Amino acid sequence: LRGLSELVSEGKSGSMFFWSHDGRFMVKTISADERDSLRDMLRPYKSYVASHPNTLLTQYLGLYDLNVPNSETVSGTVEGPKTKTYHLVVMANVFNTFLQIDERFDLKGSTRNRTVGTDLRGTPGLVHKDLDFKEMARCINVSSEWLAEQLRNQIQMDASFLASQGVIDYSLLLGVAKTGQ
Repeated sequence: LRGLSELVSEGKSGSMFFWSHDGRFMVKTISADERDSLRDMLRPYKSYVASHPNTLLTQYLGLYDLNVPNSETVSGTVEGPKTKTYHLVVMANVFNTFLQIDERFDLKGSTRNRTVGTDLRGTPGLVHKDLDFKEMARCINVSSEWLAEQLRNQIQMDASFLASQGVIDYSLLLGVAKTGQ
């Protein structure tokens, strides 16, 4: 764990995120309910990802429970559980690229309460949301109609798979690299 860097989420979950030293992998703390849901869908997820190599779904690489000695119990000052359990998921970092990612967006298809706020908008490293995307006048330009159709189809297939698993929370993570072109 010493080789990981930490960042506390700006999201509602309050999850902690850790990145590997090379930025390829991300470890996220999740709730017991999230762990159980992910565990229930791992077999269908593995099958789906294997049969859909262009999926835009997160690449899950591991699911772990980490039991850490409870510091209050170790010091002998508090009675209670001897360990605290953290549920961890290991994922490929979708923003791991040789390009510098200048803007990040978490798009859900809704603008209701989906903003970081005008005062934080444009902050480097901050993950912006749907309303920010709209109000910053961003758009996704795809180089050909064929590629645009492929992208639409993949998003539809991914969303249908998640719906078949009872998952209704879907985000498209988008990184923008300003290349000067």
